[in-house]
Formats: sequence, C-alpha cells, structure tokens
Amino acid sequence: MEVTNSGGSDHVESLYEGDSTIVTKFMDPDVRQVMKDLVESDDEALLSDIDVVLHDVPIQALREPQSTKTYMAHQKRTALIQEEQDKYSYTFCWPKDWLPKDCNNLRILGVNYWSSLSEWLEKCPSLSADIATRASEMVPALAKAGVGAKNTNVVWLAHSMGGLIVKEALVRSAQSQDAELKQLSENTKAVFFFGTPHRGSGLATLPRAAAAFIWPSTDVKQLQVNSPTLLKLHNEFIQTADVFKWETISFAETLPTLFTAFKVPIHFVESHSADLGRGVFYQLPLDHLSLCKPATRQSVVYSMVLDVLQRASSHHEDIPHRYMYSNFERLFSILLTKFIDIFDIVAVKKQ
Repeated sequence: MEVTNSGGSDHVESLYEGDSTIVTKFMDPDVRQVMKDLVESDDEALLSDIDVVLHDVPIQALREPQSTKTYMAHQKRTALIQEEQDKYSYTFCWPKDWLPKDCNNLRILGVNYWSSLSEWLEKCPSLSADIATRASEMVPALAKAGVGAKNTNVVWLAHSMGGLIVKEALVRSAQSQDAELKQLSENTKAVFFFGTPHRGSGLATLPRAAAAFIWPSTDVKQLQVNSPTLLKLHNEFIQTADVFKWETISFAETLPTLFTAFKVPIHFVESHSADLGRGVFYQLPLDHLSLCKPATRQSVVYSMVLDVLQRASSHHEDIPHRYMYSNFERLFSILLTKFIDIFDIVAVKKQ
C-alpha cells in the first residue's frame, strides 16, 4: 500500500524528494527533517479512519489492561513501511537487529545453554544439567558482566525451559546475601515468558515405547505436570515478583510444532501451563518455536517488548503505554495538519 504520495501531501512530498525549483532553498537538514515530519503527519491523518492491525493478534487474553491499544499500530504510516522492510530483511537475532532502531540506551545480552529442540529431546545427556544448576551458574556470570549494576534496569526475554531457569535465577538472586548478586533481582523491571511450562508438560512423561523419537532428557524429567520441584519454584517466584513488583507477560502457543521430516505435530506446552497466573497472558496463533520470533516489527510480541523496554529505559515507572494517545499528541497532530495545508499552498504558488 502506497502512503507517501497520497492525497494532499503530493506537493510537500515532491518538495522533500527533490523538486529542483524549490528544494534548493531548503537544504538545511533540520528544515528537510521538518518537511519529512509534516508529510508523515499528513499521511497519518489520511489513515485516521483505517486501523493497521498487528500480526499475531492473540486468540485470547487474560488480565489485560483495559486502557491499552495493544493490537493496533500507533504510527500507521511507519507501520506499513516497516512491515514491508522487515519482510525482505531476514534477521537471525531480532533483539540485536531491531530493538536498537526503536529504543536507545540498550545493552542486549544473550544467554545460551546446550539444548536440542529446547531441551525436549535426549541427544547429549552428559551435557544436561538440572534447572537449579544452570541458574546457579548464570547468576554470578551475569553479575560479573555488570547486569543490573549501577541501578541499570533489567528486562528478561525467556523462551521455553529458559523461563524456568530465569525464575530460579531471580529467586536465588533475591535470596542472596551478596549485594552484587542481589542487584540482579533488585533492578529487574519485567520478565517475558514465551511458552514456558510453569506447571510442567505432558511430553516429560511420554514413554519411550509410545514415541521412540521423543524422550525427555535428564533435566526435562523435572518438567512432569505439577511436579513438586516446579510448583515450589513457581510459588517462590510469584512471591518474589510481588515483593519486587516485577511486570510479567506470558505467551502461549496454540498451534502444534511440526517435528522431524515427517511433519509430526507436537504441542510442547499447554496454555494452562504457559500461564504464569500473574500479569497479562496471551494465547497466540503460533507454534512453540515461532512464539518468540516476531515476523516483523509490526507484531504484537515485538510491540509489547518495545513498550516495556521504552518505559523501563525512561526511568519513569508511571508513564502510560505508548499505545495511548495523549491530549498533547492529538493537539500536535491537528497543528501539524494545519501547517501542511499552509506548505501545500506555498508550494503551489512557487511552482
């Protein structure tokens, strides 16, 4: 959909793009930026009666704030342009490639651990370790890297079993007497859980005879539905999250993952287990592996992550969600529209 040359912005767009009779008088970069902003504002006004719906719209949402517009693009013109750009620019690591474009002052760290299809399959048992062991190794490593130091806010993005490790790590940090380790939990602001089996998964109890190609590895056996280990960790995390007032957002898959060359459909984590029971919870029309991989920056997942990061990086806890339109924004939009009309007239006369 073309939006840059529509309606009343034709003259201004021509002016910005390089009309030789006019643009030479406006070579100052600041002026050119103002002209560009005016064009964008005009196109936003033209799109005012159109809703740009984001990708991966949830099938169901629980405990969602009533005041947020989380399914619609805020800047519609930008949304349509970025959507096309992202479709043709594949990324192997969207946090690294996309977030710095939309949010300043970020330090992005990836924590890796050996796994085979999110640790659901037994492939290298000698390298597997339980959740507590992984967390005990991760906390001091992150502290050594300065995560959470100097009152720097921390936001976690955790997929699948990684969410359990993050829960264990934060509980350990909160209970630690070491100030360096404790600051990790003290400065955490939000945690995203993507397909995390908070209450276990039925896959952990599948008999080998019933599914020869699927067999839980050593630590995944802890993931049996309602296992004492998981329930204890879950209760401790909920209590800790309430004390530190962490924002928690959970996502669940609703589509099966096609596994192996035979395309065997497997549902890794049921929705009731992926629901933390605290904070907002969304069921998305995605499978287990796609849950944490937004297709474009115009997706619900990416928009929510960006919203939380922008609020956390601003150091203001009470700022509204970016999807809300303030009275100032509405007034500013009206004023810009008026200025566009003036520039249209000036451009026509000079031609």
